[in-house]
Amino acid sequence: MLASYQSNVGLNIRRMRMLQKLTLKGLGDKVRMSPSYISHIESGRRDPDTKLLIQLAKALGCFPQDFFEGKATISFAGALDKLQLTENDLVMIKALRRLEIKTPQDLEQMYRLQKAVREQMEP
Repeated sequence: MLASYQSNVGLNIRRMRMLQKLTLKGLGDKVRMSPSYISHIESGRRDPDTKLLIQLAKALGCFPQDFFEGKATISFAGALDKLQLTENDLVMIKALRRLEIKTPQDLEQMYRLQKAVREQMEP
């Protein structure tokens, strides 16, 4: 039971770190821990205490309880803030995901469409 808790927490910390595009060293620097210690937490070999979980959550822009979820998530508001996305950007992303991109020309057309729509949406 304890092992699954550790691996779930560690995996969620790893997912959150990767969502933030942080290296082990980058996250370690933020919480003043060595990259190897962070790696041990992520792999479930070390169990972070409550204080460290709070520090990790603050460094990763999430809530400590996010580490205990079945799958790591980042809050909607946190994602918008971290990625500097507007609601219009999210609508655009959803629309672009529906397009089938198979060739470089398709990608170029998608980019032109995105640029044109963005120009129309800006005041």
